[in-house]
Amino acid sequence: VPQVTVAVGCGAGRRAPLSTAGIAARTCRTPVGRNPVLAGMKTLNRLEQVLARAEWQDEDVAEGLMFDTDGQLVCGTMSNVFLVREQQLLTPLLDHCGVLGIMRAQVMAAAGRLGIPLAETRLTLTSLQQAEEVFVTNSQIGIWPVTSLDGRPYVGKRLTARLRAELARAGIAE
Repeated sequence: VPQVTVAVGCGAGRRAPLSTAGIAARTCRTPVGRNPVLAGMKTLNRLEQVLARAEWQDEDVAEGLMFDTDGQLVCGTMSNVFLVREQQLLTPLLDHCGVLGIMRAQVMAAAGRLGIPLAETRLTLTSLQQAEEVFVTNSQIGIWPVTSLDGRPYVGKRLTARLRAELARAGIAE
């Protein structure tokens, strides 16, 4: 069982831009290495995410989605990821790698309060392509709807908007 360490830093903060309208995202070539011993934990080793973020310079692309070495969707370079398909909320099962983010847990709890079916499961690029909605989360940005991935548009935001509203009702503002 990992022991929690709290670190506090002081200084001028960088605020991520609010994106209620949504963001463009892309898939990344850099894989996330599988290590079940560290799965779920946020460690200081984020080199894979740094390398993935270096794959693009297009300022219109706000986030990159990453897969593990087996081709399973894991996360964004700075976020957790959710998909909506047939009114069900899906998020990657993070038992081999990835971070169990704070906002991820808040979104999952909000889905439970709203009665939205939720599954933590194995997801692939095909899963992303079949999704009706995609959004990413972290404690700094809240929820960012993904409006396009690699140029493929996502037009649905209905369930994403319901979750945003529920988080706001719970006092979790973006």
